[in-house]
Amino acid sequence: MKHYETPRGKDITVFPIGNAWKVQFDQGGELPNDLSGLFTSEGIAAQAVEMYLERITKKPREYATS
Repeated sequence: MKHYETPRGKDITVFPIGNAWKVQFDQGGELPNDLSGLFTSEGIAAQAVEMYLERITKKPREYATS
């Protein structure tokens, strides 16, 4: 099992369920679409979580207004 934390302090766990892997918020709550469902390996589930965390921690681009 792997554990992660969002920038807002929510804990995320990747855990086995049968022959697949699942992601969940430890405190409960609805997962974003890219983390819901089952994954075929722990590595793929972990990669999905890491990509999600990277996406939500990036600052929005600053666009020129000229």
